[in-house]
Amino acid sequence: MKNFFLAVISVFFLFSCSNTTTLQNNSTTGTAVKQKDIADTSWKLTAISGEKITTKMMDGKEIGAITLDITTDKISGSSGVNRYFGSYTLNGKDITLSGIGSTRMMGPQDLMENEHKYLSVLSNVTGFEFKDNNTLVLKAGTDTLTFVRVK
Repeated sequence: MKNFFLAVISVFFLFSCSNTTTLQNNSTTGTAVKQKDIADTSWKLTAISGEKITTKMMDGKEIGAITLDITTDKISGSSGVNRYFGSYTLNGKDITLSGIGSTRMMGPQDLMENEHKYLSVLSNVTGFEFKDNNTLVLKAGTDTLTFVRVK
């Protein structure tokens, strides 16, 4: 339990510092992502590296959902228990994430584990792919974050 707590604290410390990640569109079309294609979209995480993400129901509400909201120049969302935020810029086929930070609340252990996995992969993202208009995959080496569009 101590190791898990230390790992969570380390991840939150990492995300509270300025962080920059550059993404490249790895789709087979090789077309540049345009601002209008990505701005004002919302996504819900369905899997981390192929492992399905599960949520919980509490008092009739879903908890533990991991989301990604993209505006004109900012990203934000729920990492399961906490909120995270940052900014991005587009340059042709590249997206640069920067200033990523998060809140630091504790929650149920299984949701904290999902959050830790998500934030760890997110901090190492090096590429992305739109599988179709409703599926976004962020890639970090052999790890992936698979999202479905909700808006």
